[in-house]
Amino acid sequence: MKFSIQLHYNIFPEQDTSENLLAKVKTLIENSEGKIENIENGIKDNISFSTFNVQVIDGVSFWNKIKPKIYLDSSIDNSLIVVAEGKDGWNNYLLLHHYEEGQSIDRLEEELPAWPWPTAESMNKSQEETFEDILEWTEQEESELLALINARNDD
Repeated sequence: MKFSIQLHYNIFPEQDTSENLLAKVKTLIENSEGKIENIENGIKDNISFSTFNVQVIDGVSFWNKIKPKIYLDSSIDNSLIVVAEGKDGWNNYLLLHHYEEGQSIDRLEEELPAWPWPTAESMNKSQEETFEDILEWTEQEESELLALINARNDD
């Protein structure tokens, strides 16, 4: 399955540096078993962006790994658009994440619920500390987070 992950720069004044965001997203993809096929850079409407074209073996597993990590780091959350191939390839692609609120978001089957995700602030950590911690999560920690999220959604 293929994903296209587009990182937008300079969207808001306090945004992380372009180099730091690029490194974060690249690490996020690679640590979640995604294979970056290429990175394309461009500019549209005076906004610079980098598009990561990513190949994965299991799209649901990949998305479930990166989704909470995106939401936990607001500099990434507020900068990304994530789309995946649909059942008919790119002809019916799925919009999984968009930095602009109000977009109609699609879901993959067996996807983690969209809410609630803890934030760096709720964990009393900086975004950088939180991002580094997440990259070192074990499967058990990810399973515990999933159980917590599912329990909250059942309430």
